[in-house]
Amino acid sequence: MEGAHPLLLDHAVRDWVFIPLTLAIVLMKLLTQYMHQLFNTPPPTNKELKEVREMQAVARAGRLRGFGRVIPETSFKMRKDYFAGEKGVFSQKAVTRSPQEAMATDPSVMVDMMKKNLTGMVPQLAMGMVVNFFFQGFVIGKVPFPLSPRFKPMLQVGLA
Repeated sequence: MEGAHPLLLDHAVRDWVFIPLTLAIVLMKLLTQYMHQLFNTPPPTNKELKEVREMQAVARAGRLRGFGRVIPETSFKMRKDYFAGEKGVFSQKAVTRSPQEAMATDPSVMVDMMKKNLTGMVPQLAMGMVVNFFFQGFVIGKVPFPLSPRFKPMLQVGLA
């Protein structure tokens, strides 16, 4: 490394750039973690899912009983067998599913993933805006290779 010039860090840059950036990043990560905890909803348990399925089956059977006179008799008997037949919904034992299967069929899982992505992305964007506003024009690092014309404007914003 004979031709390399060492990059000396000025004390003012350390005190007014690196320390505030480090504190801001730590605070942003804490804020993101607490936002994740705030927006996180606990996954439904198998018991809750089973209860919901049973309630929906009872409601559907009630609608069939109430509006059975409107549909053709063969359709009514077919639906009645679906609910109360030998292999009907109300005569079979409960099917146990793994939590992974339950989560795969639950649309609220996707909503939770979107919440996590949003709570991670918004502070990141805010942090980028704050850093760009307050530390514009500071030389933060030295790149050991020449920059292409497409990357120079991105990495050297505000430098003359």
